[in-house]
Amino acid sequence: MTVRIAGLSLKGFKNVRNGSFQMPEVLYGEECPSDLLAIFGRNGSGKSAAIEAFDILQRVMSGSCLPGRTHDLVNIDSDKAEIGLSLLCEDEGGRSAPVSYLLTIAGKHDAHIESEQITYRGRTEEKAGGTGCSTFFTESGDALTDSLREYARTSMIVIQGEGRAGGRMMLPLHFLRYDGKHKVKGRMVLDLSKPFMAEGEEEDNLREVISDINSVLGTIIPNMSINIIKASDGSISLHSLKNGTPIPLRSESEGIIKLISLISVLVFVYNERGSALIIDELDASIYEYLLGEIMEVFRNGAAGQLIFTSHNLRVLEMIDRRSLIISTADPDDKYIRLPEDIPDTENLRNYYLRTVLLSNDKALSGETDPHDIARALRKAWRRHE
Repeated sequence: MTVRIAGLSLKGFKNVRNGSFQMPEVLYGEECPSDLLAIFGRNGSGKSAAIEAFDILQRVMSGSCLPGRTHDLVNIDSDKAEIGLSLLCEDEGGRSAPVSYLLTIAGKHDAHIESEQITYRGRTEEKAGGTGCSTFFTESGDALTDSLREYARTSMIVIQGEGRAGGRMMLPLHFLRYDGKHKVKGRMVLDLSKPFMAEGEEEDNLREVISDINSVLGTIIPNMSINIIKASDGSISLHSLKNGTPIPLRSESEGIIKLISLISVLVFVYNERGSALIIDELDASIYEYLLGEIMEVFRNGAAGQLIFTSHNLRVLEMIDRRSLIISTADPDDKYIRLPEDIPDTENLRNYYLRTVLLSNDKALSGETDPHDIARALRKAWRRHE
């Protein structure tokens, strides 16, 4: 069974009282060559809330429990938060059926799953919660829940802020690959500040992931590759190689480190239909032009699904308007699409800027006023005079 995300709905989750969206493939079918969704909006408008909701879903559907910080995600004005996930499950004959999963979280100080609900082929099954773990996905269930658990564990990757920790450069490597007939999903976080140990299967995984990365890296950053150097004591260090000159990978920029960490999963998502990469702030530390080129490649041919947030308006010039969601300042209508009547020749970047800056639509631009900002800066300084 091939599983694909169809949509997401949120109620009482962080600053989202109500918000929902659907994937382009659901709304437009074959008109969209790839199922790519970009979420744009001002700071604090709810972009990251969607990614955090996917993170909760991935954990719970994998059979893991809610993370300890989950109570912070329940809206301050709500007693509970609801996360609804819509999916399409395709059988081997290509026939698809919709599935919906509704997760209700309650608890201001000690969050727990209040209830779960799965609807499939006109039948709804509901289970009461009470703990931080799913009843559907921690038990041996039927063929449907087993397939959904396998999808969450092996084909759904959610990436939030990663990079530096305590001043050290960290390299998170998420990988999805086939091991014989089975998918293998894994994650390694390497501390580049010093040599590290990796033996047996861990070393084999590392070498295979680096090999995949090297096959793509040179097309993004010309003449660059990564070398694995193993010392006599068995410790391993990574070096970048540019035009034959090796330097420690820890000396590279955050942008290059991020690209390296993403390439291994981008390879899988680009080629595997039943896969999804969901990432917060995809554009962080990545050169604008390069980001646009990656978007164009995925727009024109990705088999899997890519959902991401971004602040970089270059992305708007490289994606179809049907792949764009705007997060608003309205807590009761958090996610909207651009109007259907936008001409295909319209530059989305210019359209977005005109809409936000000239329309005076506070739902899109918020209450930001440069005169208010300047006045506040002067006022703050006067306190010290």
